Amino acid sequence: MTLFVAGEIDMLSAVPFSRSLDVLMAMRPEMLCIDMTDVTFCDSTGFRVLVKTAALARERGCEVVTRGVRPGLMRVVDILGVQVVLGIAPSPPGDDPQGAQSGL
Repeated sequence: MTLFVAGEIDMLSAVPFSRSLDVLMAMRPEMLCIDMTDVTFCDSTGFRVLVKTAALARERGCEVVTRGVRPGLMRVVDILGVQVVLGIAPSPPGDDPQGAQSGL
């Protein structure tokens, strides 16, 4: 089961986002894929929802995969140390699904 997320995940949208994930988890999927390709911003409340959902999913035997995380958000994921929890596979070197230049 895949949830496509778009826009910003912040303190204003975290509650509806959490409710959407709760509805999906109530269906007891074997796998939950969260596609964040169109997410432009995610604050700590958004990451809290993601981590909470991933933990609940794993307790229920559901595999969690998060894909399409933009480079800016990926930096936050790395800082928070939640890459494994969110089921984000490392991108191969040179693979940038957003087409961003990495001149840092």
